Amino acid sequence: MAKIMKTDEFEKSNNVMYRYNYSGNNITDPVKVIAFEMGELGNIDIPDYCLDNYGDKMRPEMREKIENAIELIQNGDMDEDVAEQTAKAIVSEMERIWNIRIKRVMWLADYDTVVDLYCDEGDTENIESFKTSNYIIVDLGGDGILFAYDK
Repeated sequence: MAKIMKTDEFEKSNNVMYRYNYSGNNITDPVKVIAFEMGELGNIDIPDYCLDNYGDKMRPEMREKIENAIELIQNGDMDEDVAEQTAKAIVSEMERIWNIRIKRVMWLADYDTVVDLYCDEGDTENIESFKTSNYIIVDLGGDGILFAYDK
C-alpha cells in the first residue's frame, strides 16, 4: 500500500529550485559565500535577514556582532577580515540554532529568474535543478534564496 502524503509534505519533498552552473560559481563554502556577499558586494541582506528571522534565538553577543556588521557594511567600512569573522559568527550561530553542521550553501531561484538573470539568448543548458532545504540563510524573494545544507 502506497504512503499517502499530506499536500505540504508532498510539496516539501519535491521542492526544487534552479541555478546557473558554470565553472566560476561553484563556491558553496558557507563562510566564503557570506563573506563575499557582505565584504565584496556590500550587501546587508544576509545579516539583516538572520536578525529579523532568528534574532530572538541568538545569543545577545552574537546579535550585537551582527548588528555592528550591518552598520560597518552600510558605512562602507567592512574589510575582508571583518567580513570573514562575521560570516563565521553567522554560520556558527545558525548551526547552533538549527542544531546542524552547515556543509554548504547554494543560491537557488525559480527557473524563469535564472533564465532572466544568467542566460543569453536561450542558453539554458547550464541550468540545473536542486532540492531546496529547510534552512534558509536569506530569502530575497524573486531574486533567489540562499539555502544551507547539512549534507
